[in-house]
Amino acid sequence: MSDRIDHKAEARKWLDPAVWEKEGATDESVPVLVAVAQVHATLAQVAATEALAEQQRIANLIALASGGDETAYLVNGETNKYDENRWRALRAEIREGLGL
Repeated sequence: MSDRIDHKAEARKWLDPAVWEKEGATDESVPVLVAVAQVHATLAQVAATEALAEQQRIANLIALASGGDETAYLVNGETNKYDENRWRALRAEIREGLGL
């Protein structure tokens, strides 16, 4: 998606008094400009939280894929049960998540 908005930068931009002057801000419009900044700040926080959750998901996949018999026991309920297709799928998901 090439048309992503940098909400953090937008929030900072709309809080800049120089932008208010350029936009012809009045006493009545300043609260609206601040509200626009707050919306962008909230969207930036949501994006950051989503990124952290994705990083944790990838870390969990790496830990799962790199585990030995203990991980197999926890996942499959028995030791020495190695499912090549499952691990291949995990590795593919890890590569995709890391952008490799």
